[in-house]
Amino acid sequence: MSTLTMSSIAQLAHVERSTVSVWRSRFGADSATPFPAPVPGTENRFATDEVVRWLVDTKHGNNREVEFDAPLYDSNLQDLLSPAHRERVISLLAQARDHSCLPSELEESDMAQQLDKLCDATYSAQSALQTLAKHVALTEEGVREESLTTKGINLVMAVLDALAEDGQRLLTAWSLGAAALLARNTSAAAELHEDLADANATAQLFGQCFTPPAGPAGSKLHVYMAFHDVDDTLFSGIEQMVLELGPWDAAVIIAPTSLLVDNLVDLPEAAAARTHLLAPPRAATITPLRYVAALPQGLTRNRGRMALGMWVLAHTEDEFTACASLRLQKLSVAAVEAIAGDALAAAAGGQTARERGFLSTVRVSTSWLAKQPHLHVARRQSLPLDPGSTLAQAWTLRDEVTEALDHLVIEPSNDGSDATIPHLTWRAATRARRALFKDMPGAKFSGTLTPLRNRQQPGATECWEREQLINPTVPLRLFDRFELELNTANAPLTQPGDVVYLPGNEPAALVDGVGGRFVRAPVRIARPIPARLLHDDLEVGTVASVLAEDIRAGAAAAPDEPRIRAVARERLEDLAEVARDLEARREAHRAEIVALTRLESHLLSGVSGGALTVSSLSDRKDR
Repeated sequence: MSTLTMSSIAQLAHVERSTVSVWRSRFGADSATPFPAPVPGTENRFATDEVVRWLVDTKHGNNREVEFDAPLYDSNLQDLLSPAHRERVISLLAQARDHSCLPSELEESDMAQQLDKLCDATYSAQSALQTLAKHVALTEEGVREESLTTKGINLVMAVLDALAEDGQRLLTAWSLGAAALLARNTSAAAELHEDLADANATAQLFGQCFTPPAGPAGSKLHVYMAFHDVDDTLFSGIEQMVLELGPWDAAVIIAPTSLLVDNLVDLPEAAAARTHLLAPPRAATITPLRYVAALPQGLTRNRGRMALGMWVLAHTEDEFTACASLRLQKLSVAAVEAIAGDALAAAAGGQTARERGFLSTVRVSTSWLAKQPHLHVARRQSLPLDPGSTLAQAWTLRDEVTEALDHLVIEPSNDGSDATIPHLTWRAATRARRALFKDMPGAKFSGTLTPLRNRQQPGATECWEREQLINPTVPLRLFDRFELELNTANAPLTQPGDVVYLPGNEPAALVDGVGGRFVRAPVRIARPIPARLLHDDLEVGTVASVLAEDIRAGAAAAPDEPRIRAVARERLEDLAEVARDLEARREAHRAEIVALTRLESHLLSGVSGGALTVSSLSDRKDR
């Protein structure tokens, strides 16, 4: 006899569990429509047929398809997935999927009736397989150990979707946890790795759930999940994946941070295995590790305090690894999208990675990182820079500029040795006598002040506000300076070269090249101290463009994180002059873009009105 529990009745009727308890107490034996009594010998199990009949007759619940959906929730589902029947059930449903019907020898059997009901309830044998896989993912201990919370699923699937769409890669699961994740959450083509497919009936179930790839398989996105925090066999599994990693493939590994990121001082065997994996002693190339992230806690369903890490492997034209510290990151929708974009940019490498504004991330040489005892690179570390590759990259970027900067002289350091990037904490960089810049608050003035419309009006003063930093295309508003000074106390005006920035969760910063503007809180001012005014003991300083870039990277939002880059004192004036030159070129391009937009608008109006005709010079040459 098939039965339902209180919870499965609630799921079938699309109501809360407490609602079923109310039905039992309100519709007792003396009611005109009594709720079905439990099956004899049980306390909370009810005959499926009786429950379905009661829901249909009384029209309770929110599901009008209870007769068809009942097989998705009753005890027959557990019977079909019992160890004695699972392998046979998977085989039969796979045949039904391929041939559109169950084998004829099952026509009169109880299993055939159960499978027929399940296929009818889910509309197809393929859907029935997916229903069984979902049930296994929620109930079987071996799979539940590698299951993610909703927040974890959203993050991992965002990364997989970004990487899969980038190269039209075929998703390939290398572990039961990865297979369960893909079978339940992806609509893209996927497959099970052949080594896992032969493991057991559970793996075969997930393999049958994947949509068969259309046509020959091209590049692949390998997915591996393992949540055992003291299991050094993880690296042997990843090593096999690396051996199969094609030139256009990518791989995503989700495992405990303790293995993927942290220092393995207490696990010498795992430490040796990880180092051997990332930097094989006699191999010509190192493992193409492109992205390492320490993820927040709370992403695992059954081990809530376990912190997970993520690796992304891919072959690129350069050998850099992006190391992200996301332990304290709140996984908002925007943050998840940013992390997925970071993983994609790191896997792409080249110009894509160079132009990416990574979230809480440092890019370092992969060959250097592979030999480190831990893979968490904080900004406080002095990271090595190879002078040759740094110079070559600078020349390449200069040549990509539309107008070649012939006058911009770029040379390596005098000694030719490896250089470092010194970083200071926000607190250290603003410390009184040894400060690199001054940090000043904006003004708080009444929101009832009316902006001016006429820029030529005497006393009109521009004002930096939050909206102009978030979207620099929004023009600065004008206010009467006399009114502003009446509503504020000791509000400093900006000076040319000041950095106006917005602290908090959405850091933004721009260099004010004009000066003489008011700054409205919560916007603040960061004013670099000129080299001649720095403390005599200081050998470093900063310039506006460097400071603004560091703030945009989140320095002001997390003042305890050392993200302020210092510049050698003797290079401050040269770098400031170059920054002013580049900003002038950017401003000229912005003016040209505005002029092009106005020209286009005028041409559209003239042509649509019949006053003008236009054609391109290339068209005339073709004629």
